[in-house]
Amino acid sequence: MVDLDLVKTANEFKSLNEGEILNGYLDGFYGGPKPGCDSSESYRLGWANGRTDSGLGMTAEAQQSDADRLAVSS
Repeated sequence: MVDLDLVKTANEFKSLNEGEILNGYLDGFYGGPKPGCDSSESYRLGWANGRTDSGLGMTAEAQQSDADRLAVSS
């Protein structure tokens, strides 16, 4: 198993693969196992978001805290 220490900056997020995010999202949403070390960061981010949206993962408040770290100040 890997630590799900996901993206930290907007630039890191922009570099992720959308298809892998979607695959991970669907697996996480439907209760798939936690990604291993052979999974991409894109897949792991999708998996974590899918778990959250399904109610199996971290709360929306905790996820918002992560999003706040990515916010770009004007």
